Formats: sequence, C-alpha cells, structure tokens
Amino acid sequence: MDADRFVLLRWMLPVVAGAGIAAGLSRFTKAEPVVAPPTSPAESAGVSLPDDEEVICLAALSGRTKEARAKVAALVASGAEDEEITKWLAPLLLADPGWLDDFILTVPEARRIELARMAISKLGGLHPDAVWELLRQSPYARVAVCAPRTEEKLKVPPGLLLLASFVDSPLAAEVAFDPATGFSPEQLAELFKYGVREPANCRRILEEWFTGRWKGEPPGCVRRAWLSLRWNDESASRELAAKVPAELKSLADGFETLGRIQQVRGELGAEPPLKDLTILNGGELAQLVEQRAMSGKPLSLEALAKLPADKRSAAFDDYFAWLYPFNAAAAHDAIDGIDRLDLTDTERTALLKGAASGEWNSQGDFRRAYELASRMPAGKAREGLEQNLMDEFAHYDPQDALAWARSLPPGELRDKAEKLALDSLP
Repeated sequence: MDADRFVLLRWMLPVVAGAGIAAGLSRFTKAEPVVAPPTSPAESAGVSLPDDEEVICLAALSGRTKEARAKVAALVASGAEDEEITKWLAPLLLADPGWLDDFILTVPEARRIELARMAISKLGGLHPDAVWELLRQSPYARVAVCAPRTEEKLKVPPGLLLLASFVDSPLAAEVAFDPATGFSPEQLAELFKYGVREPANCRRILEEWFTGRWKGEPPGCVRRAWLSLRWNDESASRELAAKVPAELKSLADGFETLGRIQQVRGELGAEPPLKDLTILNGGELAQLVEQRAMSGKPLSLEALAKLPADKRSAAFDDYFAWLYPFNAAAAHDAIDGIDRLDLTDTERTALLKGAASGEWNSQGDFRRAYELASRMPAGKAREGLEQNLMDEFAHYDPQDALAWARSLPPGELRDKAEKLALDSLP
C-alpha cells in the first residue's frame, strides 16, 4: 500500500468506526440485535479486497465481514497466537456480536475461554458499549466471563474483573441485571464494586437494591451508586430518595450523611461531629477512614473510640493500614494515644496488629514493629504476628536480625531469633 493511501485509511478508520458505532450502538440501547448482513452489495458484485489489515478492518467495521471471517479462520487453522486472532476478531464482533458462538466452535476447546476473554478486551478498546452488546447476544461470551477462576488464584472469575473495566458504559447495568445474563447477586456486587459513575447504571443499581436484589448489609456498589448519583444527577437522586422502602431508610440516611461528610466536590473540612459518625455503618466508616487518611486529614482514634462497639470495629481493622502509607507521623501520634482509650482486648489487638504491620511494611522498622506487636494482649494473634515479623526480618536482613537477637536477654526468644537469623545467612 502506498504511503498516501495508508495515511488516508489511518485517518478514515476511526471516523468510519465512530460513525458506525454511533449509529449501531444507538440501536443497542433499544435492545435491538445488530447483525451484519451475510453479503453487502459490494460483495454481491464480486468486489474483492486486498489482504491488508487496515482495509479489511475498515470493511468489517462498515458491515462487510467476509474477508475478516476468512482471515480469522486462516489464523486459527495456522495455530496463530490469541493476540493475532483477536486483532481481526474484535472489529468483526463489533459488526456481528452473535457470530462468536459459531466461531468459537472452530477453536480447540482448551483455548476457547482465554481467546473469548481477550476478544472481549479488544472489543472494549473499540467501544465499551460493544462489550455489553456482545454479552447480550452471545451465550458463550457470558460463559467466558463467568468461568471459574484459573491459575490466577483470584477470588472472582478473571472474566468478571475484565468486565469491570467497562462498567461506565450506559449499557452495563441494563445487560448485567438482565436475568438472561445469569449473574448472581454476588457477581453483580463484584462487577460494580469500583467506578460506578454513569447515572443510568447508578439508578439501576439502586432500583435493584430497593426490590431486594441484595439482602442485609448492601454491597459497596450500592453506596457508591448513591453517592455518584447524588453528585452527578441531583434530580434523579431526589427522585430515588423519595422512593426508598421504609426498611432501607436508615441505610439510605447513612449514605446521605457520608456524602455530606465527604464533600466530594470540595476540600475536606474539620473532623465530622460524633452525631454524624454515629449514623454511618461499619462499611461507611471504613470508607471514610480510607478517604481521610489519603487526604492528610485522618479521623482520630479518640473520635472512633466513642462510637458504639458494633460500628467502630470495622474502622479499627484497617485504620493503620490506610494511615501509614500516607502519614506515618500521624500514625505514630495515634499509637501513642492507644493506651488512653477505653478499648476491648479485641479492639486493642486489631489496632496494634495494624500498627505493627504498617511500621514494618511501610517504614521497614522491625524493632519498632516488634515492640508494637509485644504490646498486644497475650494470645495466638500476638504470637503469630511476632513469629511472622521475626521470619521476615531474618529473611530480609539476616545480619541485622542476628544483631537484634544477640541483644536480647538469654532465653527461648533469643535462641529462636538467633537460629532464624543464622539459618538465613548466605
């Protein structure tokens, strides 16, 4: 291909693709199938295309998929890598999402799941809405994203994590909550766990919550949807607030209070009053601890300690995990005040465990970390943390670990620490 023609096609591809997507995906939102005709007028007239990636991709995006199908079939037959196959497959699926179910049967079974996941990723790069139309039309796409975890050792299917990259599409909630898609309440909560901002999705998540999609404590996506709608679509937020079922009213009040405290569109102010903190549930308190630690204005342990025990425990669990990376000095000040607080042994254990782990992982100070661990109430939690700290210290710096061991008074602890250090020496 000559240089001028190549440049022209490079310029035309996103323009034509954008025009096709704008026209096609406006239909997607009405749940109408978009299937490319088996032949276009040009194909019927016998017009052939050159074996050129840009030309064939442009033709596929325009609805002429004949050459792209042939190219994909040839690549599968030759044993090409998934990356090469999906480069041609993605624009083809944009034109004809339902074709995936026919195509996948031509692929060796061991490759199907990963190939389909990669195709979804490539398709999302062309347009995120197209991913959801693929899920709507292709049962195999739904199988691929919900397939059990593989060697990645993830808690949720890797394909579901992949979909989370495209949840800002206005089609996301419409397709994901469709019973035909088959997602469980737990999968839906994981899918929308992060990044829920698009108003249509926020509205649908809240409506599903109202109708009992999730029982008991709502997942984080519900709170995020409420807050996002609160700041991005005030009229819709007021409308839904008026429809909250009576049994969910106290939870909704907590969301609203958290939104007011967070002041999403402005600087964080002074520490919230205790009456506002008391309205929040454990998950909301934990989120507030995270946000204020990152902002440099952490919640004080003194304030949290005044809350009812059933609410403050969630905030205590990760208090230092969030505080240390952003403000070690504030973490040290908070640690100094722990003994002045009226805490249960469980709460003291959680705080000191978090502080010791933060000191070691964030500051690399083993001696201070071990001293914090030794302040925990006696028991298995303390013994386990002390052992883990000594193991990691010996592995990380056996010479210094040996010096520390030999500074201890004679006894079982010194013998154990010294042996760990000696065993780790090169």
